[in-house]
Amino acid sequence: MPIATDAAPGRPLETWVARETAHLATARPLLYRALWWIWRHPAAALLPLAVVVGGIAGFMRQDGDQVRFRAAGAAMFGHGVLDTFGNSWIQVGPVYLAALGAWERVGTLVGLPEGAIGTSSAALQSLLIGALALTVAGRAAALGFAPVRRTQWIVGTVVVLGGLLNQAMFADHPEELLLGLLVALAAVEVGRGRRGLAAVLLGLGAGVKTWTPICAGVLFHGRRARATAGALGALAVILALMYGPFVLWGSVATFDLSWILPTGSWYQSLAPSAVTIGWGFRLLQAAVAGGAGALLALRRHGSVLAPAVVSLAARLLVDPIRLSYYWTALGAVLVVWLWTTPTPLVRRVRVVATLALPVLTLQPVLPTGAWWNAGTVVCVAVLVVCVLAERQPRISGPKPGGPATASAPVVRDEMRVP
Repeated sequence: MPIATDAAPGRPLETWVARETAHLATARPLLYRALWWIWRHPAAALLPLAVVVGGIAGFMRQDGDQVRFRAAGAAMFGHGVLDTFGNSWIQVGPVYLAALGAWERVGTLVGLPEGAIGTSSAALQSLLIGALALTVAGRAAALGFAPVRRTQWIVGTVVVLGGLLNQAMFADHPEELLLGLLVALAAVEVGRGRRGLAAVLLGLGAGVKTWTPICAGVLFHGRRARATAGALGALAVILALMYGPFVLWGSVATFDLSWILPTGSWYQSLAPSAVTIGWGFRLLQAAVAGGAGALLALRRHGSVLAPAVVSLAARLLVDPIRLSYYWTALGAVLVVWLWTTPTPLVRRVRVVATLALPVLTLQPVLPTGAWWNAGTVVCVAVLVVCVLAERQPRISGPKPGGPATASAPVVRDEMRVP
């Protein structure tokens, strides 16, 4: 059966796992082979569970934002496409609306009832989120010389069963969790030397929701000025092509929306008479979050995921709204970073931090004041740990495609089937 631990040979944990695995292989070979196969194929176990979680949420939420998003998306396939954003309530992007609208149209054409369309749409989005989580985990693990299967199981389990997917689906905003994973994937592609692909992924994310460019700081990682400038230029072109037609020839009221401030936020402490905030504050918030991530990314070394973690944590720290589903993006990127970053500080705290991640889903059941203070502590803690971790020496690894060296510990991810 696969073995994937942080323990060195001869340590109690690894010795115990090896002994029990060998015993199982001898006493129950068929069970051993079945478990080994499941370990090697986490998608076979986690993706069906993701579909179930999403399907249940979609079935139970038949009157939420997803219904309105699908209706707006379906209207894009008509003569009024350029007026899609004429309603300020629409705060998601054209790519997401078009995808939901296409599914709405298909369901209507084949005669599905609206409830079935909503349930199947939620199930498909959950399937996509689960698959993306496993993809990001695998690529990030390979980049950070971490055990691939172990990382996929941990990240996939936290996303699918740890409350993040459930929170996003029941809040009717799975796009937030999807964006967190897209940002993580873009960061990983920067680490693999594919800044152009990272820019495309960030542009795709901006087509899902407008806040994605605050994480463009990941493109600065490694201080490669020419490549970074090219990637930023590509991102700007994608944004212009995606939103330009609506701005130039359509009706856009996106920036007219105001958000009602919750009781107890820091913004009300500074401005007691304030009732709402608008896009002016959102742009300031984006500048703070994006700038924080970009500054960290300017380090020549360090985890390429760290700037994304910092941007998302800073975004929430200064956010006076902090809706429940906002936390899912941070949770997704954070768990990938925790299990693919080899600095000693992260290795010491990642088990406890991972077990605590479901706390991010408790906002709907906690008093507003208590949650607000707890959320602030979480954001500050994430920022502090992230910055301190990036200052520590890293465990070196072999160059991608090169042989392992004495300074690069060999990752044992599995035992062979006898």
